[in-house]
Amino acid sequence: MYTVDVIFPIYLKPLSYICPEPLVIGSIVLAPLKGTVKRGVVYRVYEETANLKQIVAVEEVRFSENHIKLLEWIKDYYHCEIGMAYRAMAFEGGEVCKVKKEVEVEFKPLSVDTQIIKKDSVCLMHTPSFRYEVSVVLGLLKETEGEVIILCPEVEEAKYVDSVVRVHLGKQTGLLHGQLTVNQKAKVFLDAIAGDVKIFIGTVSAALLPVKKPVMFIMLQCQSAYYKHEKVPRFNAREVLLKRAQMEGAFVLLMSPTPSTLSIYNVRTGMYNFVALEKLKRPDIKVINTKRFEEPITGRVMKAIISAIGKGLSVIIFVNRKGHSILMCSDCGHMDRCKRCKTTLVYNKGERRLRCPRCGYSVLVWEVCPKCMGVKFKELGAGTQRIEEFIKAQTGVEPLRVDSDIARTKSVLQGLLAAALKSQIVVGTKAVLKPLLFAGHFHVAVALNPDIYFAFADYLSCERLFEDMSALSEMVDSKGKVYVQTALPSEETYKYLESYDHEGFISYELEKRSMLSYPPFGRLCLITFYFKGETVHLDIPDMPEGVQLLGPVISRATKKGFFKESSAVIIKAVDDAAFYEGIERVANFARQKTLRLDIDVDPVMLS
Repeated sequence: MYTVDVIFPIYLKPLSYICPEPLVIGSIVLAPLKGTVKRGVVYRVYEETANLKQIVAVEEVRFSENHIKLLEWIKDYYHCEIGMAYRAMAFEGGEVCKVKKEVEVEFKPLSVDTQIIKKDSVCLMHTPSFRYEVSVVLGLLKETEGEVIILCPEVEEAKYVDSVVRVHLGKQTGLLHGQLTVNQKAKVFLDAIAGDVKIFIGTVSAALLPVKKPVMFIMLQCQSAYYKHEKVPRFNAREVLLKRAQMEGAFVLLMSPTPSTLSIYNVRTGMYNFVALEKLKRPDIKVINTKRFEEPITGRVMKAIISAIGKGLSVIIFVNRKGHSILMCSDCGHMDRCKRCKTTLVYNKGERRLRCPRCGYSVLVWEVCPKCMGVKFKELGAGTQRIEEFIKAQTGVEPLRVDSDIARTKSVLQGLLAAALKSQIVVGTKAVLKPLLFAGHFHVAVALNPDIYFAFADYLSCERLFEDMSALSEMVDSKGKVYVQTALPSEETYKYLESYDHEGFISYELEKRSMLSYPPFGRLCLITFYFKGETVHLDIPDMPEGVQLLGPVISRATKKGFFKESSAVIIKAVDDAAFYEGIERVANFARQKTLRLDIDVDPVMLS
């Protein structure tokens, strides 16, 4: 008899069982757990035996030893139990279902010379658009033998790339994303383990697919924040691919129209090779100073909108705020804030409620000011509802509004996006930033409230602004115009946007971050504590030398059940050893206080 340690997809360390035969590390087994039988993977094998429960069955397929090492790396790097690392890629369910392929889409590949890509390590490609990225994928797959994993940031993009690959190359693919059922996911995982399929396409979780011997990893739109896993373990798909490539000797291609500051830094320090495709002609970006204007849209921009409508052309208005406006008491200046996260509440006119745009907390709108009992109120700023009203009043055209107040389900959102292709004027939040769907479709684009990016206490805010405005420009034809209305025209980011100077913007960002020891010059970890109704005094122990503890601050994060209140701290350090020691001290403190904890190493959102 032998003893084996088995990893289960739960928040537990490996559990030990006996087995009559020596198993190979990575073997998939069925074993008794909490009154039922669970699927797990063999982590360690020992010759000695003990009085333990026995393995029920051993399945024919297994993970490679490198994949077990990958789980160990995720456990250490993202500071989580190995069971949670396994959970992120484990398949469940008994009956394996066939994965239904989506309707085939039309795509005309662009001529791209893939021979300029050095396929010996990691390459970053600065691409003009998503269409170019898909064309590069087709070119590389034609000349590559072996197993390949291709990642896309969102489900619709993954479905699109999967369809293009099947239509143009006639090859079988495995498609993995969050809209599949448990049994459909099991089918994809079993295909990966068995080696029956060579090309896998998917969203963030596809980075962990246990293919036997991957030769190439491709990541489209690699700057996207959607590549950060939302649940524990909070891994970044890019870092997972880089680690897998190092272990397997595979090639990694990262592609983006706006590569992140970190990616460009890695190019400049020699960690990545770099290829830049030819730049396309893009629409002019005009930054409009709104300091002297009270109306939500300036006269110059309104004339451009009316002119486009008169010619039968389409207009999109991007508003980074849903709802109607912010209500302020005219007498005392009072504005209601969220009781949970202290964010200013937004007036939702249709519901007659003040709602928090971050955590969803809401109250009925005032009849009188709760502070001074005044009855006169002023509306500040403009959300999608107010812009919708303003546009209709100015043009006589009913715009299509797209935001989460209307699109409460994915199917409703898809219907609205389809309708947007036929509408003259579209008013929407980030839900409409779809360069793949709307490439070159609009003639005029207007960005309202972009200054809200600067209000977030997040070192990535300027980068997100640059990315979103670039995505908006992709949705406008090359002879059109993009108007960015701002009360802060002297902000450096706007200067780089007007000239599409991405390289200059990155140099500006790196200079700022170097002075403040923000990534890539330092490490950050966001740790969130969850409470059952009452805020706990966080008397966190001292940090190691060279480690800063920022906070605690009230957090907007919530969990199901009793954990409705939360606070967060940020650990900041330059030295890796001190960084992880600081995380461990906070984790030990949480264990002693029996607090629920969420550890996010290298976060992509701080607020």
